[in-house]
Amino acid sequence: MFPLKDNIPTERFPYVTVGLIVVNVLAYFLFQHGTISLGSPNDPAYLSNLFRYAFIPYELTHPGVQCIPEGSAIACVKGPNLPPTSETVFTAMFMHGGLLHLGGNMLFLWIFGNNVEDAMGRVRYLAFYLLGGCAALAGQILIDPSSTVPTLGASGA
Repeated sequence: MFPLKDNIPTERFPYVTVGLIVVNVLAYFLFQHGTISLGSPNDPAYLSNLFRYAFIPYELTHPGVQCIPEGSAIACVKGPNLPPTSETVFTAMFMHGGLLHLGGNMLFLWIFGNNVEDAMGRVRYLAFYLLGGCAALAGQILIDPSSTVPTLGASGA
């Protein structure tokens, strides 16, 4: 069952929530080159973008090492010219695995985010969103610090 609305009226227009939704959608279609279907694991452009900007726990627990696809395996090596891991903590929060992943996250953000923004204020809400995303990635690291699987999505935020 998916929520379609809530019954808590807001006092102010949720500019930050709308902005976050716009940034997530634009990131998916323009930055990530997302399509209606899921990215193909055999598509080199999809894999390159995924490993370039998604968060990989192994990279944080092994400083200086970055993971890249190599055939049907993942190679974690020193030296590829990829964005720093500290940057992928934030870029991963705006990436999605497909249109359903994006749609589900944005539906929940729209329904619940406006109330949280109204209660906290815009600046604290944006900080809360970003810290929530960081906390979700920290949880992923605690569960499996050696994971080479790319983590992405706004679910934690």
